[in-house]
Amino acid sequence: MTTAIDTYNIDNLSFQYPFSDRKLTWPNAIDIRKGDIILLTGTSGTGKSTLLYILKGLIPEIIHGRLQGKINYCGKPLGQLGALEKARIGLLFQNPAAQMINRTVIQELALGLENQGLSSSMINEKINAISDEFAIGELLQRETRLLSGGEKQKVALISILLMDPDVLLFDEPTSFLDPEAAGQFITNFRKIATDRTLLIIEHNLKFLKNYVNRVLQIDASGRIIEIAPEAVTWQPDYYPIPEITPGSEILRIENLDFNYGKNPLLVNLDLTLGKGEVVGITGNNGSGKTTLLKIIAGLIRPQRGKIILDRKKFADYTVKQRFRKIAMLYQNPENHFLFSTVEKELGENNEYLSMVADTNSRGRNPFTLSEGEKRRLSLAIIWSLDRDLYLLDEPSFGQDENSRNRLLQMIMQMRLQQKSFIITSHDLPFLRAASDRLLKIEQCHLQNYQD
Repeated sequence: MTTAIDTYNIDNLSFQYPFSDRKLTWPNAIDIRKGDIILLTGTSGTGKSTLLYILKGLIPEIIHGRLQGKINYCGKPLGQLGALEKARIGLLFQNPAAQMINRTVIQELALGLENQGLSSSMINEKINAISDEFAIGELLQRETRLLSGGEKQKVALISILLMDPDVLLFDEPTSFLDPEAAGQFITNFRKIATDRTLLIIEHNLKFLKNYVNRVLQIDASGRIIEIAPEAVTWQPDYYPIPEITPGSEILRIENLDFNYGKNPLLVNLDLTLGKGEVVGITGNNGSGKTTLLKIIAGLIRPQRGKIILDRKKFADYTVKQRFRKIAMLYQNPENHFLFSTVEKELGENNEYLSMVADTNSRGRNPFTLSEGEKRRLSLAIIWSLDRDLYLLDEPSFGQDENSRNRLLQMIMQMRLQQKSFIITSHDLPFLRAASDRLLKIEQCHLQNYQD
């Protein structure tokens, strides 16, 4: 009788990045078996994504650091795997933009299949089949740089599934997905997981409860332990900000239209916002949420419409005057970074440093932070600007329950100072807790959200 080989055999693992005081440790021997669906938990910044990089084999070959201990994949040292063997381990990055390397979606999907030596007809057959399954046919000819965050995440996921990997390492797979796309992912999850090994980092835990059979937790010191699934809080508990009466009007939009080429995206859109008010906006991937924020921030111009900012026509403001009124949180936190250290990013506003991570992060390069820490740094940067109107694009991305509640507290404190917010997100529990009004962009129109 042949004994089945475990997917991973790990013993006495430790890893430390260069110039870092943090150390990821897994002091015990552990086996990860074929068919395991493992949830990886821990507060933001403790090393969850780093562990996935190790299991993929990116560390230390591509991402440098001091790695010690034994890691076998299917009975063979991970470091001895060839390129095709490593391709059997699929990794979905937390930030999907990091995986886009081709100009168009169809080129992105075809790349891995081409590397496997498949014929053009077989490649087209596989791409057409999976694009029908995930309803992305309309994206195939699109440029990847023009995709929304959620669309990029879908494409990155599908490009991995096309390779038919034995192992799937998922880093926040639903973070940028709208509820419909997330529901589709969940529906397909059992089929995706069949006869595969999965390790998944996910802060939207509710949908995973009935699938996970093991849980690994990384504590604040970087130590990895196994805990019982019953110990996990599967439904996060948010603390809604209290209602207030909005002040005078800070923003009014009338009859706004915006097209991408000949395709209408926003049609006849109206919106008013009072001082101290928080408006949440949701909508499907590619519906125009980020575009609307960019229009309000003055980064792009609509084809038609009137925008009144604090009782003054938008066109009457100079760029500098608009900048002193409005701050925008970009969906990709790296778009905010200009300097070589966290401390320099915050200038003289180091009271916000505790939002990012521990005090040892002061001298770190912002690009070396975890995705969750990058998001908190980008938030700290815009909080320090002291503006009247804050436009937040996916502010809860990559954040654990405690970090999201701290974000809610910050919004509550700032709205008492008559600061106003427009928040776009797919994180409906967070939006409900944060918003006075919840709206949705649907079929090019802005309307009240209804479950």
